[in-house]
Amino acid sequence: MSFTTQTSEPVRSNRILRGVRYGEFFAVKRRGFDLEGEVWNTFGVGDCPPEQWNALDTDAMKKRMSVDAVILNGPRFWTMDSVEMTGLGQEVLEFGAIKVRKIATVRFPISRIMQGRPAYKETTIGRTTTFGFMAEKPVYELVAPDKTYVMQSYSHTLDPSLTEADLPRLGQRLHVPSGWQYRARVLDEDLELRVHGKATILQDDLQNTYHAATE
Repeated sequence: MSFTTQTSEPVRSNRILRGVRYGEFFAVKRRGFDLEGEVWNTFGVGDCPPEQWNALDTDAMKKRMSVDAVILNGPRFWTMDSVEMTGLGQEVLEFGAIKVRKIATVRFPISRIMQGRPAYKETTIGRTTTFGFMAEKPVYELVAPDKTYVMQSYSHTLDPSLTEADLPRLGQRLHVPSGWQYRARVLDEDLELRVHGKATILQDDLQNTYHAATE
């Protein structure tokens, strides 16, 4: 099974993404003292039915893909309105009714596994994307002293009851680092987050994912 074939043609969302459910997982291999994860996602090839997602067998997936581990990351819901991705893998894998393809790669030290998924720690992920947020729509941000991170998706991994209606007040539940703040605001104009090669992301206490707005 090959994971190297990619397409340079951009793939765009054909509907408003905000609130759309999706699933993804990391197919992880050891590379020396680091771990490299291929990110496989339902974007553009299928939906993420709850009963099918819950039935995924990560041990069987690991064996099929010849990797050291499969780590589920979801289900999740987009908080942007549009996305364009380039360099996606052409191969589509099916696990029951779940269809996925490779959208990115991430590398991190083995020590990170011992820490679980530490909140508010940056990770660099390889991808080429444009995330679009429409004017007069809300965005949810983590504001650090030197950088702002915009939420790209919220997660049901730790709180299956979380909805977008909860996000304006989410700061009351988070334990952000000293000097940081969580905020919700309505955009005055369209916002685009463009990445060509490497993106900086992090997660909060509930594994909601944020994209650095400034590098």
